[in-house]
Amino acid sequence: HERARAEFGDVDLARAVALVFGLVSLLTAALVIANTFQVTIAGRTRTLALLRSVGATSGQIGRSVMTEALITGLIASIGGLAAGWGLIRLALLVAGRWYPTIPVPSGVAMSPVTIAAGLVIGTLTTVVASLAPARLATAVAPIEALRPREAPRLAAPAGRTRLRWSVGLAAFGVVALVGSVYLTNSVAEVTYSSDAVIVLGAAGAVVGGGSLAAGVIVGAVFWLPKVVGRIAALLARRRGGVRIAAANVTRNPRRTAATATALMIGVTLVSSMLVAAACFTRSFEHSVMTETPVDLQVGYAPMTIMAEDDPYADEWEDSVSEIDPALIDELEAVDGLSARATIGTVPVVIEDDEGTSVLYTVVSADPEELRETLNIPDLADRLEPGAILVDGYRNEEIARMGALMSWSDEEDASETPSAEPVSGSVRVVSGLDGTAKELKFIYAEELDFLNLGGMVADEATLAAFGAPRTVAVMMKVSPQADAAAVQNTVLDTVTSQSANEVEAYPVTGSAVAAAETRKALATMLLIGLALLAVSVVVALIGVSNTLSLSVIERRHETALLRALGLTRGQSRWMMAVEALVIAGVAGLMGIIFGIVYGLAAGAVLLAPTVGLVVALPGWSLAAVMALTLAAGLAASILPGRRVARIPPAAALAAE
Repeated sequence: HERARAEFGDVDLARAVALVFGLVSLLTAALVIANTFQVTIAGRTRTLALLRSVGATSGQIGRSVMTEALITGLIASIGGLAAGWGLIRLALLVAGRWYPTIPVPSGVAMSPVTIAAGLVIGTLTTVVASLAPARLATAVAPIEALRPREAPRLAAPAGRTRLRWSVGLAAFGVVALVGSVYLTNSVAEVTYSSDAVIVLGAAGAVVGGGSLAAGVIVGAVFWLPKVVGRIAALLARRRGGVRIAAANVTRNPRRTAATATALMIGVTLVSSMLVAAACFTRSFEHSVMTETPVDLQVGYAPMTIMAEDDPYADEWEDSVSEIDPALIDELEAVDGLSARATIGTVPVVIEDDEGTSVLYTVVSADPEELRETLNIPDLADRLEPGAILVDGYRNEEIARMGALMSWSDEEDASETPSAEPVSGSVRVVSGLDGTAKELKFIYAEELDFLNLGGMVADEATLAAFGAPRTVAVMMKVSPQADAAAVQNTVLDTVTSQSANEVEAYPVTGSAVAAAETRKALATMLLIGLALLAVSVVVALIGVSNTLSLSVIERRHETALLRALGLTRGQSRWMMAVEALVIAGVAGLMGIIFGIVYGLAAGAVLLAPTVGLVVALPGWSLAAVMALTLAAGLAASILPGRRVARIPPAAALAAE
């Protein structure tokens, strides 16, 4: 029952994530649809004016646009459902080949409710997005049939009410985000990752992030054109088509803001997913490697503790599983291993302040081998001659050996390890042959996560108490190697002689867990990026539509420029510069907001649990920016061809 509930919970989470991406795509599509209808209406201005001249009312013109939007939305929704069904089939086919061990459905069943919901949502989005262009169409006067129309505007200039809403939403979002981060990183730290606190912080982060995004989108008309204008001002210093394009890109701030906002939303989500995935991957890897700081380990160090006069003390050697040297040689020959450290063990007798003598096992290791093998090389730096490193449990335990040997009910202080009372003290340590030396004990918290028995010294220190018996081998997996394949080879090597060898020499380590974490997060990232790519593609269509509208509106002045010597190539380059400026600003701001959202997600979800390790995927973000610019350039091809076809004679014909 618990397993089924967990699986259904995962399905609900995946469905929620998909719905979020779908809503983002719908918002982007709505902005693009509005621009598309604006382009259509601008191209039919004279036709609409002629219809008004022959008796068509403004209501009839508006209803015709709404009917066109209704039919277009219905047809597009049907096509979208068919495309979605095909993409799901393709995804299942790829998943079946990529994960052959996971059962994948053979078909896709779409319920009538799903089909109806898709048709209604798609059609309704198209109709709502066409409301503003429809109002623009109703404003066309019959006189427009006799003279050129000025550049159409989507709405009246932005006022103070919009500015107040924008600032208020953004300010509330920032406060909510900061408060959520503070809540999950301070209160959760005190209560040790309370689930209620984490859920509350995550909910606050979602609300704050949504409010900040709403404020940025609502107020984009105020700040986005200014950013575009600054970049355009830099380009305006150049001559020719570049200077003209820099001036054109700021001529209609609202349209530029709407176009750049649609693209910025997609880039923001892509960037936030990249940053969050990088933080999640690095944080989980750090957590796994901290809790298990060795990639692969064969064998273990026994944690022997008994009174010196215990009758079983003489049988200590029989309780230790020593690794065959031939097995060590075979392990060294395994491909994909870059380093190894051999772990030996020596029994010693430690005497406390009250004269109680207890038999312990201390493991020996070569500091250089540890430094190359462990994911925490600082531990090897702390090994020094004449010292024994102890973990938190042994640190507290050695101080009260007498109480332990008498089966006292004294409270176990090892739950809160500290540097006292053993760390830094010097005690008499004896070998089974009677050899005695004074050794210093040093508390090393790194040992709390290593399966080394809790006490480690270098080989030279333990050599005085007898020859160590090899009980474990720790190995480093090469970064380029397949961790799972290497571990399987190690398992095969260990069990090659006897199936019982794994019981005597268990194979543990963090390499496979870290690799699985990376693979799982990479798969989730690919799915998310595939979903977000839809919104980015739709936004780029909006860039093309905006440029097409600019071609229609500036046909007369473009013809004049052609008459004055502007070449076809310069005309096309003028459109390309406009597209690059819009796409560049949208990409840059999207990456900035994406970094903020990605780090906020990591701070809320990771910091109170496994700990946040900040990681910025610089190359990935640079690739997103480059692809955004390239896509913007591609979006300018068709408008550039249209503007290049405008003949110089069109300037006279327009008059």
